[in-house]
Amino acid sequence: MPVSVTYNSFTRFGKKVRIELSKPGGAKDLIPYDQEATSMQHFNREIFHQLNSMIEIPQEHKRKANIFLLPLSVVGYFLPLPIYQLIKNAVRKKTRQTVFYDSVLFGVLLFCYPLYLLMLLAFMILVHLPVYIIIAVIFIHPLSAWIAVHNKIKLQTGS
Repeated sequence: MPVSVTYNSFTRFGKKVRIELSKPGGAKDLIPYDQEATSMQHFNREIFHQLNSMIEIPQEHKRKANIFLLPLSVVGYFLPLPIYQLIKNAVRKKTRQTVFYDSVLFGVLLFCYPLYLLMLLAFMILVHLPVYIIIAVIFIHPLSAWIAVHNKIKLQTGS
């Protein structure tokens, strides 16, 4: 079953992603011929047409920034900035001259950001911070970053 994944930008922070699944079909519909070469051509043509009809770049919705959440948005912009810049620069260097930058960046951030939060948690426990401060700091990181993205605070850092 073909799956279409489209998004509105390759390099910008805070993407709009659209995932669409095609209608499930049987193997006999995709590979109807006895000859392998003819079946592969038919298969490729059918998959191409299915995927081509599914591709639609998501549109950004114009929203007004919530002025009351602006301070938390600014915090959400600066808190992850050091780890984001470090990872972004390393991934850009490794994926130079390829089309894989965005997907590799996503994968590395998906893996490393929770590790970053765990190391931060371990450090705060090590220095014996009160539990309520630890909980607040751990929850403020992803919450404020989410608010920054939704309030359109952009990471314009040379992407």
